[in-house]
This record gives sequence, C-alpha cells and structure tokens, in this order.
Amino acid sequence: SCYKLRNHIMSTVPKLYYWGMPGRAEYIRLAFHAGGVEFENIAVTGPSYGELKASLSATVPQINLPMLEVNGQHFVESKAILRYAGAMGGLIPSDPLQQLKMDEAICMTEDVFGAVFATFSIKDEAEKLAARKALSGPEGKLTAVLKKFDAYLSGCTTAFICGDELSIADIAVFCVMGNMVAGFLDGLDLDMLKDYAGIQAMRKKVATHAKVASRYENETEGPLFNGFK
Repeated sequence: SCYKLRNHIMSTVPKLYYWGMPGRAEYIRLAFHAGGVEFENIAVTGPSYGELKASLSATVPQINLPMLEVNGQHFVESKAILRYAGAMGGLIPSDPLQQLKMDEAICMTEDVFGAVFATFSIKDEAEKLAARKALSGPEGKLTAVLKKFDAYLSGCTTAFICGDELSIADIAVFCVMGNMVAGFLDGLDLDMLKDYAGIQAMRKKVATHAKVASRYENETEGPLFNGFK
C-alpha cells in the first residue's frame, strides 16, 4: 500500500521550473499528474533563467533546474522534488523495505543519465554525435548500463518495482528510459531499447497505466510522443 500526505497544506499551487524538454523534470511532472496533484509547469528559457537567478540569488543559495516553489520556498535536486511529489500524490510505498527498493531503482537511473550527460561538454558537434552513437554500441557505456538495468527489471517478481501499485520508482525508470529515445538528444539511437525485454515490458506497463497514459494522450509528435506515449 502507499501513503499520502494529508495534513500538509499548500497555500499556493506548486510551481515547477525547468527547460522546455523532458529531461530531469519529466518524472516530477508525471508524478504530480499521476498523483492528482495540481501544479504549474513553467518552461524556462535562457533569458528567463537569468532573470530567475537574479531575483532569487539573495535568498536562495543554490539555484539549479529543476526547481520547485512551494508556498514561497524554493527547492532544488530532482530526486528530492520527485519524492515530495510522490508523497503528495500517494505514490510512495508505506513499507520501509519497499521504500528502500524504490530509492534503489531511482538512484540507479543516475547511471543512465550520467552516461549521456558526459557528452554535453563536447563542443564539436560532429564529435558529440559520434560519441553519443558509440554510447549504445556493443562496447558503449550506455549499453553496459542498460544491460544491468534490464536484468534488474527482469528479476522483478511483482507487477511494479515496489509491489502491485505504481510508485515513483516506476515513474522514474519510465521517464529516464523515455528520455533516451525521445529524440531531443541528437545522436542517440532511437531504437536502442528494442532488444531489452525487461525494460520494454516495464515501459509498456507504465505507459498503459491509466494515470500515466492520461498525461500523454493528446501528444501526436515530438519528444513526449516519441519517448513516453
């Protein structure tokens, strides 16, 4: 079973700030949506990010994206915000051991992000594209990570990662894998996941869950359609 915060009062609708892409914010957006928690999604641009930093620098010591504003307070670190969204929406298991399982899966997603984000520092575009293509090659770093993740998911004996109910662990894994094939990260092979039976089964199970599918039902093109529908 999952627990849901009932005594926490939000005087204003939470505001989630992030770039106009899935990235590290999509699992937060999806957790709020699946949990039925109203939030305002604010797509940040280069100029607006500069304005945001200037307006908050005196009171907020660390201004990174994604950032969540709740009742005038600002919070960063995507996994911390994800946990908050999960707690508000009843997407965190009540059993401590299942919470451990949840956190394990969420932490494992960092290896997927890390393999790709290492290419962001490559300035030459052709070199960057070649590096990303190599990631999912036979000896690629991303291939090694995906093989481990596939084995991990294939070993799950319950409907979802933490049992029979959807949790933020499933949402996190679903969204991180979706990022890899969404098409906004140039150079990545959009078919890289097709041969990973465990990953693909999990993606289908989450994507067809009513609380998840409703977020993407109107998407007909673009990253959210490519990677998440």
